[in-house]
Amino acid sequence: MTRAHPIQQLIRSPALRVTLGHGLGGLGWAVSNLLLARALTPTDYAHFALVLALVQLGGALGPLGVDLVAKRRRLSPSLALLLQVGASCLIVGVGMAGLGAALYGLNLGLLAALIGGAVAGGLVGVAAAEYQGRQRFGRSLGLAQIQSVILLFAAAAGLVLRSPTALAPSLVYASLYAGAAAVAWTVLLRDRGRESVPGERFAWPEAFALLALQSAGLLLVQLDRLLIPRVLTVAELATFSVLAAIVGSPLRMLHLGVGYTLLPRLRAANGVEERHRLLIREAVLVGIVAALTSVAAWFLTPVAVRWFLHGKYDLPGALILAGIVTGLIKVVEAFMTAAATALADTRELARLSAFGWTAVLVAGVAGVLGARWGLVGLVYGVGVGWAARTVFAAALAAPYLRRTSSRTPAPAPAPAPPPR
Repeated sequence: MTRAHPIQQLIRSPALRVTLGHGLGGLGWAVSNLLLARALTPTDYAHFALVLALVQLGGALGPLGVDLVAKRRRLSPSLALLLQVGASCLIVGVGMAGLGAALYGLNLGLLAALIGGAVAGGLVGVAAAEYQGRQRFGRSLGLAQIQSVILLFAAAAGLVLRSPTALAPSLVYASLYAGAAAVAWTVLLRDRGRESVPGERFAWPEAFALLALQSAGLLLVQLDRLLIPRVLTVAELATFSVLAAIVGSPLRMLHLGVGYTLLPRLRAANGVEERHRLLIREAVLVGIVAALTSVAAWFLTPVAVRWFLHGKYDLPGALILAGIVTGLIKVVEAFMTAAATALADTRELARLSAFGWTAVLVAGVAGVLGARWGLVGLVYGVGVGWAARTVFAAALAAPYLRRTSSRTPAPAPAPAPPPR
């Protein structure tokens, strides 16, 4: 059996293939943010970034775990499920709007866009998860990345309308997202009658358990944006959003690609030796891409800021380095969390969830303390939380990766029986 050339291994890596798919969405995300950063004042761009962060958080939490269950088993899409998910997303969206008003002083127009975007995001997320559970990955990935396309239209609307505030792009973004949700569910309900295999009903305890495991990670992703206006300034949030668009986006796509593909392959691996080979191969390949991305970000970010934003924002070398370092930590975290989630048993998964929330607490405290040294200190402080999450996950996964270990991965949980 001939050994594949390193370039062939790189091309064939599932993590990098999925990363490429996510990367196209990430490119649209980065371009949209740069267009908005160029068109809006720093304060208004920061407000838009806050709306976007709260929409993403609300859209992910709003379904209350229904989307997570859909990835594990086939559901039965129906008008009742649509109304149920829509109602829970609306409640969570209103809660996010309350936070936006109380903590950040967002006006009524932005709050309306926030609520609409959160409801639409939750509905689109459930539809994407349902298609992923049916292994219709084209539609699933298309729906997962539709937000980036919508954001491009919102940025274009802001430029065409010459909007002096974040209101116009926010309303366009929420309206188009709502339209995408309507189309997605229309198609999903239409496809229901064509399915030969009936769907399953789900149990709420399963949904809540999965939500508890994921929500800590969701909050950690948005923690920088939520902390900066409270402990620093709104202008620095705008600067961080530019940093995240240029430096953070490519590494974030790599982070998503690793987590998406590594978990199922680790579960299917036969024995410790195969797990080692899989982890080492993917770590080397992803490490090469991450290193190249980091070098490109270091040299190209100042050029992009100077040429495209005409010096409107100042991203010093120390801040760019902080973005690169924390981005690389997140890529390592994706490996460790995927390994722990794939190999741990039910009790250890509960511990992983508790550790995840501990990491959020560590990130919050370290971020606030780091803010004494400005934006760079806050970015590194939140990065400490990501590092803690990495260590926690590695500790859980380590017994399953030792060559002398006799431990085997816990079997996948059986589907919950439908309620009588």
